[in-house]
Amino acid sequence: LTRQLPESVPMTTRIPVLTNAATRPVQPVTAAPPGYVEIAGSPQDDSLTAQPQQWKAWFTPGRGLDSLYGNEFSPDTVCLPLRRADVKVVDSLFESAGASVILQTPLGDKFLTSVERVRTTDSLLALDIALPDSSQANGGGSTGRALALLFGVSQTVPTSAALSPWVAVSDQSAGMQDLAQRFLVSSAPQATLDQMAHHLHQQLFSRPAPPDLLAALRNRYETEAVTPAAALLAEVAALPINTTRLQAQLTGQPIELQTSAFGY
Repeated sequence: LTRQLPESVPMTTRIPVLTNAATRPVQPVTAAPPGYVEIAGSPQDDSLTAQPQQWKAWFTPGRGLDSLYGNEFSPDTVCLPLRRADVKVVDSLFESAGASVILQTPLGDKFLTSVERVRTTDSLLALDIALPDSSQANGGGSTGRALALLFGVSQTVPTSAALSPWVAVSDQSAGMQDLAQRFLVSSAPQATLDQMAHHLHQQLFSRPAPPDLLAALRNRYETEAVTPAAALLAEVAALPINTTRLQAQLTGQPIELQTSAFGY
């Protein structure tokens, strides 16, 4: 299984949030990509809200103090004609999947609620990095769920290149179990429940899963809608023993994604 995992970096290495702004390639900020609904602002202070039918909103605010409200369950994006170095993100990103975030920019402050991504001329930032909670089947943000899953199988923080495609998959998934199922279909389609249990137990506790635990897991996951291995991976990825270790490695800042994984 580990040979089939995406590229990763040592657990002690933090995810790089910024690179040298002077060396970044600058791409023109364009209209909404296919599949997104553009919601444009004006030179005045605006309050822009994505309607329920506007799945995947693409906000293009103007100059002013703007409030942007995305759909709670869709990956919405605010697009700014600025470099990453000109955008400062403030407020906590770990509180909840729909947490409010403030962007301080030369175009005025932007107050975001349930807006998951920030597109600048030289970067794509993920704000939806709230990690899943074992008490909620599909808690956390889309990026947070992908992070927790990849970290769960390797106990290493994924690079931006490894993470980005799985965030794109997470955006289209129904939740952790669906994401885990898609991951295993791509990375380890033959993985059994026992193999997954041994692998995860080894990652977390440095020893194989004991026989009594394997027996209990077989009884527990025999009626899941996804494969037992995927159900187990989804649950373990959201456990505090996994998410607490992961959160200790994060910087508390937006995570930079690769635009190519999202088609723009």
